[in-house]
Parts: sequence; C-alpha cells; structure tokens
Amino acid sequence: EEAPLARKIGSVNTLRNDEGSIHAFNTDGTGITETLKEKGVDVNDRLALVLGNGGSARAAAFTLAEGGAKLLIAGRNIKRVRSLADDINAAGADVKASLIPDLDTSTMRQVDIIINTTPVGMHPDTESSPLPPDLIFQHHVVFDIVYSPRITRLLNLAKQKGCVTLTGDNMLLHQACRQFAIWTGKEAPVDVMRQALEAGIRK
Repeated sequence: EEAPLARKIGSVNTLRNDEGSIHAFNTDGTGITETLKEKGVDVNDRLALVLGNGGSARAAAFTLAEGGAKLLIAGRNIKRVRSLADDINAAGADVKASLIPDLDTSTMRQVDIIINTTPVGMHPDTESSPLPPDLIFQHHVVFDIVYSPRITRLLNLAKQKGCVTLTGDNMLLHQACRQFAIWTGKEAPVDVMRQALEAGIRK
C-alpha cells in the first residue's frame, strides 16, 4: 500500500513492513518542506521555483503543492519540465514550466522561494551555479539540496544578496527524521540526529 503522496510522486524511498503488509513512502519532499517549516518559511500561496526535473524535483514539487505553494518548474529539458508540470497540474496545483535560460528578472521578482534540485554546484563542479547573480534578489529564500559542498556557489551568491539560505544537509536530516517516525511510530530525536549528521559530514 502506498501513501497518497508517494503515489502522486511516482517513486518511493522508504518501506515499512506491517506484519507482511508493505507500506511505501517518499520522504524527499518532506525533507524540503520540513526544513522550510523549521526556518519559519510558509509555502502557502508563495511562488516556489524548483530548478530541475528529476526525481528530487518531482518530490519537491508535489510536496510543495500539497502545502499550497504555487510552482514554477525550470530545467534544461523542456519536454521533461512540461511533463512534470502537466502531472502536477493534473493533481490540481498551480504550476508553470520554463527553461532555466529563459528565466528573467521580471519572473524572478515574483518568485519567493528557490529550490535547487540539480547537481549544478556539487563537488567537484563547485564554481558553478544554476542561476546567475542578477536573477537572485534579497527577498528570495534560497534552498540548495546539494550538500557537498555544504555552502554551494548558489548559496554564496544568495548570501551576498542578503537572502535567507538553507543548506542541503537539512534535507538529509528531515528525511531521516520522517523515516524514523515511519519505522518506529515515535517522534524523531531531531537534535541528536542533527549532531550525528554534522559529525558524519565533518569526517
């Protein structure tokens, strides 16, 4: 049996065996939305730009839509971007599609939250950013799910603009907390898990 959100996303990363009955979940999107919530960012009625069109983008987009966000999906493959946007539209959400190179300043001024789900900026490509500096504005909340390096080029650019920035290790933490709750039925010890994650990343 699949959880409704996992069914919409179309992929799972967590299974729970209840006496032979298998329940399936996807915690990718939860990792993103719980991080935003922890930082006091309300996604309801906000325009979220999701960069990318792979599995993480799909999970992020469907989970943000469940939270009431309006969506702009942007990638480098217009066919895949439109396919994802169509799927989310079919689920009743407000979503538009774009190519990343077609994003302009007037569009970006309307965006509230930027979530990078592409590998651009990941080690060893640490000098690259999926967006140029002139498309990042101070009012943006910028979340990069890349966690190696922890502070990516995108996040450095966003910090220079005075944006609220969120690092990818937060997504890992909140995914794990959700999985802990799924498997144990108990609330996750977030602070203990945060310390363990930080120690593991430092090694």
